[in-house]
Amino acid sequence: MQYDFFPEVEYLGCYVDDSNRMLAYREWNISCLTLEYCKQSCFKRKDMYLGLQDSNACLCGNSLGDPGVYQKKNDSECNLPCTGNISQICGGFWRNSVYELIPTSPTGIMTSETTSVFLTTKLTMPSTSTMTTTEQITPSTSTITTTEQTMPSSPTMTTTEHTTPASSTMTITKQSTPSTSSMTTTEQITPLMSTMATREHTIPSMSTMTTTEHTTPASSTMTTTEHKKPQTSTMTTTEQTTPSTSTMTTTELTTPAFSTVTITEHTTPSTFTMATTGQTTPSMSTMTTTEQTTPSTSLMATTKLTRPAFSTMTSTELTGPASSTERTKPSTATMTTTDQTRPSMSKMTNTGQTTPSTSTMTTTEHTTAASSTRTTTEHTKPQMSTMTTTEQTTTSTSTMTTTELTISASSTTTTTKQTTPSTSLMTTTGLTTPSMSTMTTTGQTTPSTSLMTTTKLTRPAFSTMTSTDLTAPASSTMTTTERTKPSTATMTTTEQTTPSMSTMTTTGMTTPSTSTMTTTGQTIPSTSTRTTTEHKKHQTSTMPTIELTTSASSTVTTTEQTTLSTSTMTITGQTTPSTSTMTTTKQTTPSTSLMTTTKLARPAFSTMTSTELTAPASSTMTTTNLIKPLTSTMTTKERTKLSTATMTTTEQTTPSMSAMTTTGQTTPSMSTMTTTGQTMPSTSTRTTTEHTKPQTSTMTTSEQTTTSTSTMTTTELTTPASSTVTTTEQTTPSASKMTTTGQTTPSNSIMTTTNQTPPSTLTMTTTERTTPSTSLMTTTKLTRPASSTMTTTKLTKPLTSTMTTTEQTTLSTSTMTTTELTKPFTSTMTTTELTKPFTSTMTTTEQITPSTSTMTTTEQTMLSSYTMTTSEHTTPASSTMTTTEHKNRRLQ
Repeated sequence: MQYDFFPEVEYLGCYVDDSNRMLAYREWNISCLTLEYCKQSCFKRKDMYLGLQDSNACLCGNSLGDPGVYQKKNDSECNLPCTGNISQICGGFWRNSVYELIPTSPTGIMTSETTSVFLTTKLTMPSTSTMTTTEQITPSTSTITTTEQTMPSSPTMTTTEHTTPASSTMTITKQSTPSTSSMTTTEQITPLMSTMATREHTIPSMSTMTTTEHTTPASSTMTTTEHKKPQTSTMTTTEQTTPSTSTMTTTELTTPAFSTVTITEHTTPSTFTMATTGQTTPSMSTMTTTEQTTPSTSLMATTKLTRPAFSTMTSTELTGPASSTERTKPSTATMTTTDQTRPSMSKMTNTGQTTPSTSTMTTTEHTTAASSTRTTTEHTKPQMSTMTTTEQTTTSTSTMTTTELTISASSTTTTTKQTTPSTSLMTTTGLTTPSMSTMTTTGQTTPSTSLMTTTKLTRPAFSTMTSTDLTAPASSTMTTTERTKPSTATMTTTEQTTPSMSTMTTTGMTTPSTSTMTTTGQTIPSTSTRTTTEHKKHQTSTMPTIELTTSASSTVTTTEQTTLSTSTMTITGQTTPSTSTMTTTKQTTPSTSLMTTTKLARPAFSTMTSTELTAPASSTMTTTNLIKPLTSTMTTKERTKLSTATMTTTEQTTPSMSAMTTTGQTTPSMSTMTTTGQTMPSTSTRTTTEHTKPQTSTMTTSEQTTTSTSTMTTTELTTPASSTVTTTEQTTPSASKMTTTGQTTPSNSIMTTTNQTPPSTLTMTTTERTTPSTSLMTTTKLTRPASSTMTTTKLTKPLTSTMTTTEQTTLSTSTMTTTELTKPFTSTMTTTELTKPFTSTMTTTEQITPSTSTMTTTEQTMLSSYTMTTSEHTTPASSTMTTTEHKNRRLQ
């Protein structure tokens, strides 16, 4: 198909659509839909907007509908390709790709200097399918040629793109037969050049892929070749980057008997070189890596050899100028590592040497089935630091010895650990000077005893700590002594446990200006006693605590007193088998806060009374809880003075009744609750009354808000036979009013809604009526000034569904009437559109039955005497489409 004219368009975005349609005119099931086709169609209709939907539908209109309904979405939701050009997007499911038409000249005629050619040919036969697309756009040239051919034995696709000035070329060729597959891709971009060529070829016994990339100026080249056969695979990669050169070459070869990999890297200036060679066979694996860095040389060489019986790794590092393979001069640094593994033994040796002024490190590890030995020696000069570590483990013993020696301002540490099946011994000795710190730790464990002794001494002005832990089968003892001077801190802790008694004593003293803590605890089979005394001076704080527990009772007494401006707390608790009592008193001044709580629990009832008082400008809260086996009562009173707020809540529960008053009442036959809320200034009032009886339920809510008034009244009434709800909303200034009335009975449901909004009046009335056999909904929408009227009636019955929509718009009249009728075996839709002035008429009739589908469209434009009639008729055996166009004169 050839088009006389291509108007310009501007893409607006991806929009939601529904059955009422965002755009009034639509064409469905277009087998070769493109953006150009829809542009031409909507331009002929003199519409402002076009939409593409569901890959095969073109929609036109002069309005984008209600923006609250037809909302803009993310472009990713319009994701279906057009049936006539898969590189274009034609909307999605209930999604429109929307464009605005912008005429290219005042007369609507394309000038001769502009050339745009679009040709699509699609041919389908039982055994072949062919599609050819050609696009040509000038000036400054863009050419696209696409050819697709599908046959059972060999599908073919050829694509050519050509763009200038300063050109871009792309060629893609794909061809497949039952035994071969070929693909060739060529890209070329200038100026200053980027080239990419890809070739893939596959036959049953071999596949080959070659990729070449070329980029300039100051070039970058990459070549990759892959070659696969049933028994071998080869891959070669070459990368080259300049200026200042970087080169990498990789070769991989794999056969059933072995695999080989070789990697070479080369970087300049000031050189870096790395070479890696690896080979794997069923009986052996070898890997060799060499790194070399200059100037002022660094060399690292690693060799790994793995066989079924053993593995060996040798690593050599060399750093510095003027070097030989094992030693570095001058300013020497040498390190050698050797790993050796056999089934019965593993051995690792590390040797390091650094000068001037010497650092030496030697590590040896030796492991056999029966033992393991590890020796570490470190030696550093001048001012001297030496560390020697020896670890030895056998099946029955473990020994570790560590010696550290540091000179000047000396530090010495010696650690010895020894473990046998029956004993464990640890000894630590530490000495640090000047003016001294000594630490001695001794630990010994045998099957029957555990002993640990710790001694710390720190000077000047000094600090001493002595700790002894002794655990035996029948007793345990812990003694701790801490002493710190000057200005004195002393703490003594003694704990002793025997089968018949447990004793704990803690004594603490801190000065100046005194803090004392004494804790005494004793437990014997029938009695437990705990006494705590804390005493602090300057601004005084005293806390005595006494706890006494016997087999028949437990008593706790706590007294706290804090001054400067007083805080007092007294807690007294006593528990016996039949009674539990707790009294708490808190008092805080100045300006008074008082809290008193009393709890009493007995088998038959429990009582709690709480009083809180806060002054000045009072606040009082009283809570009383009483719980008995069959009743529970809670009363809360809150009162606030100065701008008084009073709330009374009563909750009572018995087996036959539950009542709560916020001014409310509940009985077995009735429930009433009244809530009154008032907010000032500028008034907000809310009153809620709920009344429930066995056969009826009533709720009334009134809300009123001023300044600039808002009123809402809701009444709900429910009986066994019906349910009624009435809602009235009113908002001013510049009024908005809505009234809703609904009634539901077992056989009927009616809902009426009226919404009126001035100025430029919008009135909408909706009535819904439902019975067991029918459903009827009528909606009328009237907009003034410059009237617009829309009436929709939808009637649903068990076997039929009818919907009629009439839209009428004045100034320069536009009328559209749509009727849809659905029956079990047929579906009919008739649409008539009339646009004035310079009258334009379009009539569309669609009828669908199980075996046929018929659609007839007639368009008539009086000003240009243009008439087009399209008829489509589809049956299972055939499809027919007839289009007739009639023009008397060309639009100028």
